[in-house]
Amino acid sequence: MEYRNILLLLLIGVPQSWCHLCLIFPEQRGAMDITRSGSSTCFRHGAPCGGQPPETPGVTPYMGGQQMWIKIQQNYNHYEVGFPGYMDIAVAPLNSTDFQMLAFTPDYYVHAQDHQKNFTTIVVLPNIDCDHCVIRARYNPHKPGETTFYQCADIKIKKSNGLTQSQPMSLPPLSQSLDPEYRTVRKKIDVLRHRNRFGPKIDKQYLIGLSYNPFDKATVNLMNISLTTGYPKYVDGYNLLIIESKLKNDVTKHKSVTRETEKIFGYICAAIGAINSKGNYVGLFHDEQLDDDLSFSFMEIGLHGENIEFYPLKGLNAPINAMLPYSNGSYYTFSIAEGAEKGDYVFEVGTLIFHPDPKDYDPWYQYTPMVKSVPENLYINFQWAEYDPIRNLIYVLMGNENSPDRLQARLYTFSIFNMSIAITDIDVDEFTFTSMHFDKRTGKIYAVSPGLFYSTNVQWHLIEVDPFTGKSESVFQIATFGYFARYYGGSIFNGISPEGILYHVFRLYDTDADVIAAIDIAKKTVTFSEITNLRSVHNLALVNGP
Repeated sequence: MEYRNILLLLLIGVPQSWCHLCLIFPEQRGAMDITRSGSSTCFRHGAPCGGQPPETPGVTPYMGGQQMWIKIQQNYNHYEVGFPGYMDIAVAPLNSTDFQMLAFTPDYYVHAQDHQKNFTTIVVLPNIDCDHCVIRARYNPHKPGETTFYQCADIKIKKSNGLTQSQPMSLPPLSQSLDPEYRTVRKKIDVLRHRNRFGPKIDKQYLIGLSYNPFDKATVNLMNISLTTGYPKYVDGYNLLIIESKLKNDVTKHKSVTRETEKIFGYICAAIGAINSKGNYVGLFHDEQLDDDLSFSFMEIGLHGENIEFYPLKGLNAPINAMLPYSNGSYYTFSIAEGAEKGDYVFEVGTLIFHPDPKDYDPWYQYTPMVKSVPENLYINFQWAEYDPIRNLIYVLMGNENSPDRLQARLYTFSIFNMSIAITDIDVDEFTFTSMHFDKRTGKIYAVSPGLFYSTNVQWHLIEVDPFTGKSESVFQIATFGYFARYYGGSIFNGISPEGILYHVFRLYDTDADVIAAIDIAKKTVTFSEITNLRSVHNLALVNGP
């Protein structure tokens, strides 16, 4: 079969509710019901077609070498923090295992699993005669407790004598200035500003983040975001960072590369970031898009003129979900490893410690496990982790795999002093949340909560969480219903400033606009930045000036 360049899925988002993967067009084998969440017709495992037998292709063939529209639905999001999975589309003749990839997209983080979304892609079929070919849709989430989901559809392909099309058509993005709801949003945010017109001094503080196309994570831009204007701009010296991962696992930095189809490009691990004790921005880089190996590198970006450095990680036995700086060049980590019994998982806190090699070889970070939990098979959705340097505790928020609506959660508290673990059920009767922040000034944990996410009256609060009882209670109300969209994201690493200001990015209710909230915990007030859009900037962290 003739191989072509991989095309990227064009997102046309249609958010709905939950489950796993369905192939809408061409229509998948067997039954299909995408009118509700949790449909068993989207829950199929086993290569290559989820156990569904072949069906007779339609009479009308698709033309080889020509464009074909394909639509899939991910109707349950299984994103794995630190080791994102992917969805892809491929084609092969019936009974062949030689599938040719047509399209690929990395998984995306929506925080609440109960989330349906449609994806539409335009692919170019191989220019062949095939009386019975198979279109395969696949979702590999890389997530504990989940195996790869498969769907297939049966089609005919007729070889075309005309010119082939090697590229899908593309549509220009719609400018925000054309959004008919933009003025409404401006009015709403102005009302909030009028109520809270006096804000904190933030002259030497800003957000840092990585901007990249989610379909092309080899090209990354470092962004500096103003806390007052919300405006993101390129950081001088890092305007174009192109990261190339070769098959030998070496990383090329600051070098323009020509994309070749046999090369496999890596990506920055979404939802993992930190500001270390040197004031530098750190994260993880995964070397291969479609590889299940733990081929991670440690990434450090100097924010004071230093270079970008990548270091190999040694000793990993499971993907890292969180990195928590605790001293110069050292980090606590959290991972989810497979247990001894099938379906069981063990939570592990370990360390990453820098090792400069005395023989002038490349330095590396060594992983060493410290504390392991008893096996768990239900609360396996990692949400967030925080380090408490006062008590030397690590707090890890884990969600219930089978509670997509109520968002039942537990807080695992790992003691570094005595290597013990405490487990506390979180009270979700009034407030739900998927991230949290430790306040070093007070020793308390705070979170931003919409109340009950699926309530008809979502009201955003700053809440205090007691890690020892699981009780959550409101500190004060940030906004009533109608201002901010139902979205659990927006959390910022290192999110509480030394002055006690918690920063959070809200998505506005009526348009694709964002706003940075500065929440003064002690004064119980909140101020907002100008309207911006930070949808393409990931792994946001708060930088405090010198």
